[in-house]
Amino acid sequence: MPVEEISQQLAPYEEAFERVPHNEAQRAAFDQFLTQGFPSSRDENWKFTNLAPLTKMAFEPAQGRHLADAAKFLERFPVESYS
Repeated sequence: MPVEEISQQLAPYEEAFERVPHNEAQRAAFDQFLTQGFPSSRDENWKFTNLAPLTKMAFEPAQGRHLADAAKFLERFPVESYS
């Protein structure tokens, strides 16, 4: 799904992303997402995954203590480049 279709919903996440420390891989991944949007069934690695329902859900960026919890949780996952 093109980012233009959900740009208003992404604005708080862009602001939240800029408020926290992140490494080059995280920056590259976020920039890639902002450029390409959500993957679709046209993307080979996502052809059997429908993310459309996810784009309709209301999320809020983590704040305060929850932001630290989220950062700690995400540290457990390796960041790989798929360019």
